[in-house]
Amino acid sequence: MTPSEWWCVPLGGHVRVGVAIFSYDGGINFGVTGDFDTAPDIAVLCGGIERGIAELVRLTPGARREADGAVKGPGQPATASP
Repeated sequence: MTPSEWWCVPLGGHVRVGVAIFSYDGGINFGVTGDFDTAPDIAVLCGGIERGIAELVRLTPGARREADGAVKGPGQPATASP
């Protein structure tokens, strides 16, 4: 199983939107799963998460964004390019 597969949040019962947040290999990852029939504005939630993380990165001294979009904090090694 790869990290990209961990972002899926199963929905069941009366749950209509699920959010997964976890850190892996020096980064933080978010996954949002939703039922568009009952929660059509899931994109608003995703946009808010993206803006919030962008603001946190901007305010974190020494944080940097890598070519693949990953954000590395101070003292974390850069990801090697393939």
